[in-house]
Amino acid sequence: MAEETSPRSVAEIEADLDATRERLARSVQELASRVSPAELKRKQSEAVREKVNETFYTPAGDLRYEVVAGILSGVSAVALLLGGARRLFYKG
Repeated sequence: MAEETSPRSVAEIEADLDATRERLARSVQELASRVSPAELKRKQSEAVREKVNETFYTPAGDLRYEVVAGILSGVSAVALLLGGARRLFYKG
């Protein structure tokens, strides 16, 4: 059998509404801050920074020379390729 509840006063109902309104306002503000462009940009730049640090540094904090050497080799190869292409196609 259902329990009988005593009717709530107007002040209790208004207090419940105010508390609910406050919780809803906090939730909406939190959601808005999570999807704001500035927050998304900050999170993305932090993720990129972490990935770069993981790529170029060991967990002990030492530079990974093999990665740096590979990148420099790639840049050198592209420079030589572009220089060779320029020499091949430039007839001036």
